[in-house]
Amino acid sequence: MSQIYTKNSLILIVEDDKELIQIIASSLNTTEIELAFAMTGTSAFESIEAKKPDLIVLDIQLPDTDGYTIAGKLKSNPETANIPIIFCTSQNSVEDIKKGFLVGGVDYVSKPIVVDELISRVKVHLKLKNAEEDLKLKNDELEKNNAELETQIQLKSFLYSVVAHDLNSPMQYIQMYAKQLQEGIDTISAYEMKRKIEFIAKSSGHAGKLLSSLTDWIHAQSTKFTLTKTRFNLHNLVEEKRNAFLDKAHEKSISIYNNVLPDEMIEADETIVSTLIRNLIQNALKFTNRNGSVLIQSERQDNNLIVIKIIDTGVGMPQSIIDSMFRSTIRQNTSGTENEPGFGMGLQICNELLNRHNKSYFKIQSEVGSGSSFDIYLNC
Repeated sequence: MSQIYTKNSLILIVEDDKELIQIIASSLNTTEIELAFAMTGTSAFESIEAKKPDLIVLDIQLPDTDGYTIAGKLKSNPETANIPIIFCTSQNSVEDIKKGFLVGGVDYVSKPIVVDELISRVKVHLKLKNAEEDLKLKNDELEKNNAELETQIQLKSFLYSVVAHDLNSPMQYIQMYAKQLQEGIDTISAYEMKRKIEFIAKSSGHAGKLLSSLTDWIHAQSTKFTLTKTRFNLHNLVEEKRNAFLDKAHEKSISIYNNVLPDEMIEADETIVSTLIRNLIQNALKFTNRNGSVLIQSERQDNNLIVIKIIDTGVGMPQSIIDSMFRSTIRQNTSGTENEPGFGMGLQICNELLNRHNKSYFKIQSEVGSGSSFDIYLNC
């Protein structure tokens, strides 16, 4: 017998005539087909629940129910609605055939069974089912690719806007003051020279931070991103990031406390954790008033989950801001408490990176005027 489908298929025969079951079984008995049998409606549903068939040959007259009722129930269930049903019947009136199609049958064969006809009909409908499944897979893949393409278009637009606006502005200041220094090097006063150099330093620092954020963000968006877990000391990593911001904290008289246990060892992607802590400390300093504080602490939830909290006494934020801050197409360009510039990227970067770390997520608690707590639930 020629091959009748493109993959191993399970066919359920629902028939109460034992002699007919033997005829059908012998006609469809190939190494490519797995057969299951049921002689009642109840046993048919039990068989389907145990293993969903690829096609059902269904008798209309059964001891405990009829094939129309079985087909109706199968078609009303999303899990079984797509199983093709071939009715096997001695009721050959137009109304009987019409009723079979109305309840979801795809075909019918008349009793007494003509073996070649049954084989041909099974062959056609298995091929159709496989073709439909292949088409669905291709459509799903196409929709996924279209969604990814749309995301990439949005991300590219986002990048263009950042470069065109946020990066262009400090570069213009650098060029302007550098040109003024160049042209007035012999006549400009020492005070004016110092002031212009300070502007250049400030603008270049602003541009550098933006480029650093862009690098983190592009890394988070990369489809080639690979999670690399290593074992490291969390306290030491937090202390390293804390020390990097001490000068900035001193400018605003803000205290930064590292309350992570000195021997806290975790297994995680150190680059991701480092970027998260750096961005969140920077964010906390930006939105905390003078004489405030930033606290970093951790607590174990279980063997595989640790919560790293960055808690500040800053200005806080309403729930509407929290709800929108992680959308990649929305940028929160709020300046800090002393007009520190913002790129609207830091928290988005954190969320993107954390999503890459298996089963890890954010929780944010904030109250306007009282501060915020950014809680990293890290699977490690």
